[in-house]
Amino acid sequence: MTTVKSMGSSCSSTNPSSLTDKKPLKNALIDDRDKYRSQIDRINVVLDIVKQLKNYPTLNTGPIDLYKEEYVYVQRLKKIFSDYIKQPQDDLKQFKGVVFFEETVKRDAEYILPILKSQEPLFVIRMKTKRA
Repeated sequence: MTTVKSMGSSCSSTNPSSLTDKKPLKNALIDDRDKYRSQIDRINVVLDIVKQLKNYPTLNTGPIDLYKEEYVYVQRLKKIFSDYIKQPQDDLKQFKGVVFFEETVKRDAEYILPILKSQEPLFVIRMKTKRA
């Protein structure tokens, strides 16, 4: 996992006027915060994924619910989603991995839960699994 910390810019100039000018640093911090997903943004990412899992399309029988409490992989997903949402804003980490849906479709679900607003989340159930 990648750790990204929001850091303010440091002043390397020895010019006294640049050391007392706080406005550019303040604006840099505000701009920096705007790059990262807030907790509300992260909740919305997770809710979108859960909605799709609850209405997973099938060819023959119509949509099925892949997000039932009884499935072992759902407990793993809940832990991943909870950790992603609850992480501190000053120590954000992108979550990336694979969860095997053993009780239902018998396929891998690959996920990327980003922290940057410029990156799109990914949650894909692969047609072929890497498992034997």
